Amino acid sequence: QLENKEVIILAPGRSLAEYSDKISAITNAENSSVIAVNFNGGEYKTDYIFSSNMRRFSRIEIPEGTKAIVTSNMKDASSKDFVVNFASYSIDSPEIIDNSALMLIKLLIAVGIKNVKVAGMDGYSLSQNGDYFDASLEHDFKREAALRNNLISAELKALSSRINIEFITPTNYER
Repeated sequence: QLENKEVIILAPGRSLAEYSDKISAITNAENSSVIAVNFNGGEYKTDYIFSSNMRRFSRIEIPEGTKAIVTSNMKDASSKDFVVNFASYSIDSPEIIDNSALMLIKLLIAVGIKNVKVAGMDGYSLSQNGDYFDASLEHDFKREAALRNNLISAELKALSSRINIEFITPTNYER
């Protein structure tokens, strides 16, 4: 279903609001397929929602026409169109084992996607509160922010050898 599409990942970072014009232009393109991670996409029309986190997924209102992709650890997920094996896409590092955005990128690689655009994958802030565009998604990672940013950066670098990852919003992750 993603073949020959421009795949765009929307993660729930604050930059989604700040760069909405740029993101809208890309997500509204005729040949795009938009996948939101752990939220319903907000103002952006999404084709898919991907989640590996039952706590977050249970609060998502899935828009009409949007398909849900969940990982196999989410046994209680009632609204799901596709289930993928958690272990196949989890991350080796225990601190970020279930990072949904990284898991989604690994899934996209597995289905043959060569390029992906990413918005809202801002990284964790060391100095400010409010890493998410929606306060209800907040989780306090301040003490772990530098470690998580470093681990996710390293994983993104490794994945970049198998898929072209283009960030369309600013990020704290080094690539």
